[in-house]
Amino acid sequence: MLDLDLAIQVEKPAAITDDSSNEEKAHYKAWEKSNRLSLMFMRMSITNNIKFALPKIESAKEFMKFVEERSQAAD
Repeated sequence: MLDLDLAIQVEKPAAITDDSSNEEKAHYKAWEKSNRLSLMFMRMSITNNIKFALPKIESAKEFMKFVEERSQAAD
């Protein structure tokens, strides 16, 4: 549907260059959109009283890893 899992399952693709193919450009754009939406939905689901303590993370995959590590430490 929204391909939100793309940014979580796949590493960030290489940056787009003038030599990049249309397929590479499309994949990069899809990954960026997936990453942006995934981060937005994850941050929206966190309670407001702890949002201020979260670091600025630009990758949905890294954000999930951070939350997982912190939740295990809190147990």
